[in-house]
Parts: sequence; C-alpha cells; structure tokens
Amino acid sequence: MDNILISNHHLEMVLSALEKRLEARKRQRLEQQQQEQQTPTPHRQRIQNFLPPSSDGLFDNDELLTDPSQHTSNDISQDQGWDDTGTSHIISMGVSSAFVKKLKETVELADEAKETLDKYVQASTLAERLTMQYALSLSIQGKINSIVEQREANWKVSSSLKKIITMYAKGYVLSSMARFYISCAPDRIIMNILRSSNVKELPTEEDITGNSILQSSIGRALTNARNQAKDHILSTTSKAQKQVPEDERDLGTVAQALIGDFVDIPCSLALLYRIAIMRGVIDTEPENVVKTAKFWPAVDKEMASRLG
Repeated sequence: MDNILISNHHLEMVLSALEKRLEARKRQRLEQQQQEQQTPTPHRQRIQNFLPPSSDGLFDNDELLTDPSQHTSNDISQDQGWDDTGTSHIISMGVSSAFVKKLKETVELADEAKETLDKYVQASTLAERLTMQYALSLSIQGKINSIVEQREANWKVSSSLKKIITMYAKGYVLSSMARFYISCAPDRIIMNILRSSNVKELPTEEDITGNSILQSSIGRALTNARNQAKDHILSTTSKAQKQVPEDERDLGTVAQALIGDFVDIPCSLALLYRIAIMRGVIDTEPENVVKTAKFWPAVDKEMASRLG
C-alpha cells in the first residue's frame, strides 16, 4: 500500500485556496447587504420616474425629489416634458436655419414678421415660446378691438351728401336712359357716377366700411324715389283709392309732377314711354304685385320685353 505524503508546500496551497473562497463569499454577502440598503423606497422610485436619465446623484437633494418641475434646463436645443404616466421626454427646441429660411419664403412674411419669427426660434425654452405666443394673441385681440372701435366712429353720410344722393336717385328713376330699375344694381351705378363726378365727402375706395355705408344710403334713396314715382302713377289709375283730378292723369302732366323742380331731368318722350310702361303694369297686374316689392321686378320684365 502506497503511502500518501503531503508536503508542507502542498498544504499551504490548499489552505490559501480555502481562504480566497471564504473571502469571496464574504465580499458577496457584503455587497448584497449594501445593495439591499440602497434599494429606493416606493416614494423615491415614483419620483425617479420623473427625472431624466442623466439625473444620477440628485437623490441627495430633497427639494428636487419633492418637486421635479424644479429640474429645468437652459439648453437652447431641448426642453423637458412628462406624460401622464410620469415618463420623461426630451422635447427638441432646435430649428435649422434652412427650415426657417424656407418657411419665410413659403408664407411670404413681411420684414417685421420675419424678425418676430427669428426671436421666436431663438427662444431657449418651451415656456418662453408659449409666452411669446400668448403675447401675440393679446396683440391680435388688441387690433381686433381697435377695428371695432374704428367702425363705431367710422365714416358717415353728411347731410349735404345725403341731399346729393337723393337727387341722383331721383334722377336715375326718371332717367330717359334707364332700362331697368332693380335688375342692374343701380346703387353701384350711382356710386360710380358719384366718384367719376368727383363728389366731395365720399369715403376712400379702400374704406370698405365707409363704402358699404354709402351703398346702403344710395339704396334707401333709390327705394324712396321708386316708391314716390309708383305712388303718384298709381294715383292716376282706377286702382287708386284716391285718384288725382282727371286733367292731371295724362302722361305729360304726370311726368312734370314727378320731375317737379328738378331742372336737370328733361320731360322727354323716352321718359313718357317709361311712365306708360309703369302704368301698364299697374293696370294689368293684381294688387299682390302692384302694392308689394314684386312691382319693380315686373316693370323690369316689361322693360326688357319692350326695349330689348
């Protein structure tokens, strides 16, 4: 039987290996204990979800732990955001100069607007850009209020211009050249005549509100002139409740009565013919046409059939 001889050197090697294994196991147990001690509580774990990935070490600052909104960035290229689950996101704030240049060309901005856009792009945070947008909305609201105030104090028809409009409206209704009284937009015709005649006190052509007021005033004057003509012609027919004397019913006398002191309107055969057409419509049409707004369209229709 062979004898097993264990030298001192071999024994030392075995003991050394055992010591290393014990030391490794001790270090492993110590690391495990340290890891358990460093495991974040549920409160800290929830707050950690709100912090960006680069926020290592921020747990030493209790203020940042209790209010994640205090973690701000002055970096012009990005801003921080959180969704409803507490997950953080990096919002890019950088805009390329090529994109800005293309945008300016596409929307055809004025020089002042281009400068405003440059300032907006250079804003370093999302909060600054939102503030600029809010300021712009306030500016727009102010301009709208200013327009409303201007409309309240806008152009008005003077008494002298009103007399001129009344005269032109009567002149149109009794014109020997008139072919229609409703269909041809006579209010616009008179507006053009007033401008070509260089009548004073008219609104500028760029004043949309003023021109709308002027057109409405002309429309009312035309309505009055048409009603006066119809009422007098009606009084010379059998349909009138109160007829004028018989010697005032001939076309010439009717025309003179309509013209009155208006010396610029000639008592022509053409005018007498138009008065005869109006009287014919009164005689032939029922009352629901003669005494309503349907009368003048009926006259226009008769004018078109007779004058072409």
